[in-house]
Amino acid sequence: MKNEDPERTVFLNDYTIDKYEVTYLQHRACVEAGACDVPGRGVALDNHPVSGVAWADANAYCQWAGLRLPTEAEWEKAARGTDARDYPWGEGIDKDRANYQTREPVTTPVGSYPHGVSPYGVHDMAGNVWEWVGDWYHEDAYAKSSQFDPIWDTPEDHRIVRGGSAHSGGPVLSTTTRWHGKGTDETPWLGFRCARDAAGGTRYPHVLSSTAEGFLVDQPGRLVAEMELAEALDEGGLFTQPRLDLLPAGIATQLDMVQVEGGQYRAERSATITRSGLYRLPLYIQDNAGEPCILTFFELPVWPTADLAVLTDELASGWSVVERRVADTNLGQTDQVYTGRAAGGFLTEKSFGGWQISFQAPEPVDPFGYVVLRLAVHPGDVVFADSDRLTINTVPGRPVNLRDYVDFGRPEWQVVDIPLEAFKPEDTFTTVSLAGNIAGTWYLDDLKLVAAEPPALTAVVEERTASQPSLFKLSQNYPNPFNPETTIRFHLPQSQQVELAIYNLAAQRVVTLVEGHCEPGSYSVIWDGVTDAGVELASGVYFYRLMAGEWMETRKLLLLR
Repeated sequence: MKNEDPERTVFLNDYTIDKYEVTYLQHRACVEAGACDVPGRGVALDNHPVSGVAWADANAYCQWAGLRLPTEAEWEKAARGTDARDYPWGEGIDKDRANYQTREPVTTPVGSYPHGVSPYGVHDMAGNVWEWVGDWYHEDAYAKSSQFDPIWDTPEDHRIVRGGSAHSGGPVLSTTTRWHGKGTDETPWLGFRCARDAAGGTRYPHVLSSTAEGFLVDQPGRLVAEMELAEALDEGGLFTQPRLDLLPAGIATQLDMVQVEGGQYRAERSATITRSGLYRLPLYIQDNAGEPCILTFFELPVWPTADLAVLTDELASGWSVVERRVADTNLGQTDQVYTGRAAGGFLTEKSFGGWQISFQAPEPVDPFGYVVLRLAVHPGDVVFADSDRLTINTVPGRPVNLRDYVDFGRPEWQVVDIPLEAFKPEDTFTTVSLAGNIAGTWYLDDLKLVAAEPPALTAVVEERTASQPSLFKLSQNYPNPFNPETTIRFHLPQSQQVELAIYNLAAQRVVTLVEGHCEPGSYSVIWDGVTDAGVELASGVYFYRLMAGEWMETRKLLLLR
């Protein structure tokens, strides 16, 4: 599947977007105000698009101007309209309509190609400079995001750029081409334009929060999902019938979300989920034509309750071993054993291309709920030279250098714990692989994924007076689990003295988020996992407590580093 798939309908609330790319002259004012950095390489002429700008600086300019970067969806609609055209002007590449593939690629003044404007009159949406947008780059973002004002805001390695540049070939200028670069890039072919929300509010449903209570794998539980919308879905309105699809979690059914009050909805049912993982459950609403549309995704955490063994006394059931250039393997040898009855022994030889040992899982492994990859290594008779290498990685994933963890000068068992995040695994992985060029006989035991301590999965509410105001509410934080930040929402029916604080499991306060008098209304507070002293907290379960007048409510949240 291409990163432009699947094709789908997207609903965007009204917005405005700059008619032209931001120019050097405009950007210079931001630099002089001290809000922007001096741009990097590029043609520094007043009416040319500013280039050599990193994503953070593009974002800083838009904020300084009272605007924002457009989302990827907003950029594409502004470029192609609603008739699915390949280029802003229609079909077919045309040198008279855009600045691209020039012999000595240089930018042109903005608006130099009036015959290449988009259906909305936006200039230079193809060629001249690539344009940063607000989204992070995720290959499958279209399949995994809402159809309503979508933006991929989960941090990834790269940011999205759109539109091609003077350096690009013609096909790259397509209105659907999704390209990406590191947010720190300052190449002479990177520029941007800004956007903003239009006056008049929103036409489409807007999700304020959506949470699903977590599960322990293979244990019966109660699946509870709650959602809050800015406004309720009116019967007979544009969209109705919110339904939560449980199929990603292995349950072939859809749950109707029942309106509790206002924009609050809830669904629940008994369930047993047989595989751990962090499942994204799509929430569909139905349009007037009866077509389902994805409004949001609920994240359902299903926690493993035990470690996942790969190699202990024997190879785990269903796993297999594939070798390349390994002289001898004995997965049941007993000469050197760390724990139990047997361990793996390997005879490897030095070669230019090196050797590889791959432990292949019977089905993709979701790393959610596991914290480290643990293995015990005995160097045996290996003599490690400076030029030798030995790595381990999950596939897909990034290799980790075992020389940073194992001292091959110590001929004894050494236990290695490698944080799974060091491998940067994708949604799932299929293989644990060791590769290198060390020569000799060495041993491996207790290869496994170590499960995190599952959190307590229920909220605690303490009542301090006889009756609770009907509109007083502390919502579950979102996302949960979270990294690097989460949002906590609460609603006050009247003016009150408020205190919102975070506590650890020892009931010690670690940070105060709100303290003081608050007027009636809804509030959102973002917490980044940092204490009042500026210290980043470790992974674990924490409590957040809201005290408002005579009322107090406490909930649990989970920080995953």
